Order: sequence, then C-alpha cells, then structure tokens
Amino acid sequence: MSAPQSLPYPHGHKPGIPYALGKVIAAHTHTAAPPPDRRTFWPTKQLYKEMKELHPVNICLNHEPTSGTIGSSKLRILVTFVIKSRDCEMTQLVKVRILNADEGTPLASFAGSSHEFVAKFYDPLYYDFSLNMDYFQTAEGHYAREVRAYTNLTSVQGSIVPHFYGSYTTSIDVPECSTKRTVRFILTECVPGNSLNMLDARSYDVKTRQQIMSAVIDSERELRRHDIGHGDNHPRNVMLLGFTESDNGQLQPQLRLIDFNHSSHGYLSEKKLIADLVNGHRPLEKLHCTIGRWKWTHYSPLHEEDFVRWIEGWNWNDWLANDYKPRAVT
Repeated sequence: MSAPQSLPYPHGHKPGIPYALGKVIAAHTHTAAPPPDRRTFWPTKQLYKEMKELHPVNICLNHEPTSGTIGSSKLRILVTFVIKSRDCEMTQLVKVRILNADEGTPLASFAGSSHEFVAKFYDPLYYDFSLNMDYFQTAEGHYAREVRAYTNLTSVQGSIVPHFYGSYTTSIDVPECSTKRTVRFILTECVPGNSLNMLDARSYDVKTRQQIMSAVIDSERELRRHDIGHGDNHPRNVMLLGFTESDNGQLQPQLRLIDFNHSSHGYLSEKKLIADLVNGHRPLEKLHCTIGRWKWTHYSPLHEEDFVRWIEGWNWNDWLANDYKPRAVT
C-alpha cells in the first residue's frame, strides 16, 4: 500500500464529479482485457482495511486499473451535456463532441463538428462506498464486459444496439492535488428517443404495447444469437426511437438496447437447449429459450414495476406462448 496523499477533503468526502459541462478530457485508445467470469468482487482483507482507514481517493490511487493495453492514438473530447453524473452510481454518462482525434482513427472525421456521442465512464471513486464490495475490480469488469458485448454485436450496431466508437483511458486530475487518477470509458452513438421507464405505457393501446414488447424480446433474442446475454433486462435499458411503417402498413417500433456492463457471453443456441430438454437433460423451468426467459414468474424481468405497466390488459403468458413457441427452435 502506497503512502497516503495529503488531501484537502474531510475524511469520506469525495471531490466533485469531474465530468461537468464544458470539461475537456484528453484520452488514449485502450484495448480492454477479456472480462472476468465474476460480476461482483468482495474486498480482500487488505482492501477492507483501507476502506476503514483511508480516504476514497487514496484507495483509488492504490488500486488503479492495470488490465488491457494502452494504444498510441489520442483524442480530446468536450462535455456538452450531463446525462447522469452523481455519486453512488456505477457509471457516469455525458454527451461529448470530438475536439480532435489522430488521423486514421474512426473519430478523426468528426473532429471539430457538432456531432455528439455518449461517453460512459467507469469511475470507481463514485461507486457507493457503503457497499461491501471491491469497487475497483468490479469497475474493470463492467468496462471489459461492455467492450466485449459491443465487439460481439458489431453486425447489429445501429439496428439492435447503438454504434460503438471505441474504448479509451484517461487521467483525471484530483482537484487541489498534484496527482491524477486513471479512468476507463467508452464512446457510443447518441441515440435519440426515450427509455421505456421514462414513457407513460398507458398512453399506448394494447396492440401497440404488444408490438413494443415483441420488439424488446426479438432484440434480446438477437443478442443471444451473437453469444451475448444482456444481464439487466429492464425498461431503463430499452430506448424507443419511434415507429416506422412496414410494407403492410403496420407500425413497427424502433428500439435500441443499451447498458451492457452486466452482460454475459458463452450461451448455447436455443436449438441446442431445446434438444437437451427433449433428451431429458434440462427441466422446463430452467430452459434458456424465449418462453422460459420471459414468461411471468416471480423471478422474470417482467416483475420489475415498470415492465408490469407495459403488459397490462392481456394475458401475457398465453400471448408469449402463442407468439413465440413456434419460433423457439429457430
């Protein structure tokens, strides 16, 4: 454990969150390491001791992220809008513009333009320090899982998920101290629209809500075909961009799934899982097919209060069985 820095903050009080409007951030490209199998890490005895005795900034300086590889390409971004930036959050979200980027990088053509991106920072200093967890390994895991998910989902970027514009590392000044902290972040497309938890589900009729929920399930199925399980199926992670008219005159909802820091990979295909079920290898309750994942049970994602509002007015389980059972082995 390194010697504690002298800090101008009361013990336990954190410096102001740096991802503020007008902030300029310099960064390097970064290649994330493969994510760990675990999603949450418990503190070691040494970390637990530090959490009792040291300021959160000193703990962060003792546990800088080290995995992955720093690239040679550089860029500078300007924060133009704060989406979510507060203490006790696992990530900080802001809109940014590209001030400059090295030639030959995908973002070079956006330098100096008004085009906005979403920057997502995995900063363990602003995790909830009252929780008994290793915030530093957890933050690195969140970052690595999100990078892996977008990498696996390259072919559906811009249709099922936002476009991904790379992973980066930056050094954040500690205010009033001659030191910096290392923080990882990613850049994605700035998706227009609202998340489902911000919309009034009752303003849509039953048929429209069925179309929206069908699009949610179809999108989640597409993730699985690319070996990614979302891990946090919640209305806040479903963006509704609007509706387009199909060839038969039906309105089709346009969605994007976001937030992959809890994602998993390595899923078997639904066809293989159903074959295992037929051969008696898996009980129906544990079947990882569409109906098994989305039917109404105490443990399903539909038990979230916000999703409940989207499936009122019809028998969800019957609708799910009728609409998805014929496609369960595709």
